[in-house]
Amino acid sequence: MENQEQKAKEILEEYNQTHISEWMDKQENNIKQKIVKQVLEIDLDELEDLYKKVKRGIIKKDYNIERIPPVIKEKLSKEEKNIYMQSGEKAIRNNQYAVVTMAGGQGTRLRTQWA
Repeated sequence: MENQEQKAKEILEEYNQTHISEWMDKQENNIKQKIVKQVLEIDLDELEDLYKKVKRGIIKKDYNIERIPPVIKEKLSKEEKNIYMQSGEKAIRNNQYAVVTMAGGQGTRLRTQWA
């Protein structure tokens, strides 16, 4: 694990993220292991490239913007909730995502669980 931790710290240093290393050193071992794993799995080259493209205004425009109907959790059946959960998990596994803008206060409700 120490070899992986050192590699993660080197990656963080390369991308000027040493504050994460410093914070990581103060954490319990199980949390530190999770952070190391995440750092080793993240493609920071790709993130840096995307950041530079956004700053220059060069972004790929292959997205679809559409209005979505409101969903009231309390009115969904257990089966409908499961369908939403499975659909969301499938999208995440396929590297798909959506951006949703909500009125003030609505975002805090995202913390509630579907099940």
